[in-house]
Amino acid sequence: MNVVVKTNAFLESLQAMVISQKLLIPILANVLLRANIMEGEVGLEPTPTLTVISTDLDISVECKIAVDIIEEGSITLPFKKLLDIVREMPGEDISIKVNEDYYTIIASEKSFFYISGLPEDDYPNIPSITGDKYFSILSSVFKRMIRKVAFSVAVDDSRQTLNGGCLSVEGAEVKIIATDGYIFSYAKHILSSPVNQNMCVIIPNKTLNEIMKVLKEESIVDVYLKNNQIMLNFDDIVFTARLLDGSFPDYKNFLPNITQDNVLHINRNTLLNTCRRVSIMNTVDVDVFNICISDNTIEVTTIAPGMGEAKENITDIDYKGENFSVKYKSKHTINVLKNIDIEEIDMFFVSELKAGVINIKTKTEEYFYFIVPIIER
Repeated sequence: MNVVVKTNAFLESLQAMVISQKLLIPILANVLLRANIMEGEVGLEPTPTLTVISTDLDISVECKIAVDIIEEGSITLPFKKLLDIVREMPGEDISIKVNEDYYTIIASEKSFFYISGLPEDDYPNIPSITGDKYFSILSSVFKRMIRKVAFSVAVDDSRQTLNGGCLSVEGAEVKIIATDGYIFSYAKHILSSPVNQNMCVIIPNKTLNEIMKVLKEESIVDVYLKNNQIMLNFDDIVFTARLLDGSFPDYKNFLPNITQDNVLHINRNTLLNTCRRVSIMNTVDVDVFNICISDNTIEVTTIAPGMGEAKENITDIDYKGENFSVKYKSKHTINVLKNIDIEEIDMFFVSELKAGVINIKTKTEEYFYFIVPIIER
């Protein structure tokens, strides 16, 4: 293989890669580079292309970039070392030449690196999904939906189906739903046209985070679902990942009815900053604060045994309802407030337990947060 590639394009493709952290198979620490002349669409010239590929066996990423090809071929190279080299290259172009013994010369202007590689034959096969796309969505919308709920996904929960976000599609309504038992969140978007078949799948937490990392801001993402795999196709990137087995819990029956009995209208930043300051006193064992509303004042407190306590008041609040006191998980409450984009919010306290509900709607989107109170027995 012998190619010349633009430095910035090559660096951008490498930064989109997923590399295994568990190196049970050593070659998974490598990235696959494949240079060939790809057939163009009808009426178009063939395109010299460098395909950059990585996988950790759960997630695979393929990125295609234009190159000048002197000789077709392929090679796998150590990812971290290659990324460091490309990041520091001085010129606009990088040449990559592979010798017969897989010894690779990477050069730019006066910089030369010599690095050992492995043949493509040793690299795992990358799964692919064929057939028609399931739906299309703007990358900025899909990324925002994931960001709004990803913090609610359970971490290492014995209930495997909670260790991911549920992608639910019904007609033209797309939802991403997540819960860990202490908080329930969903983000909803209305597609321009309905899907042919409703579906509900569970995307692992790691995959959600990688999708947010790889998605560009303004692209059309084609989503494919088949054989317990999800594939995203956008720009010149193909992202494929394995889905979790099992069914997501039926959440519709336990969601509370929102009433106007106890409603707090407040500036999001005011409440967020108060919660952040009070939570400084939290410890590994204590991640709870108490919210008490009385006499048009909110008092937020936390007590860490053996450490101390913190308290802060917000006065002259806009609240309609009865006085009460309730405990919430600090981390979840702060994450909800951090991920809301508007400054003035309504928080509803529902049921006898005073669960906290924030529901934000626009013409094509909806975000719903249900914060479960901590009951001390």
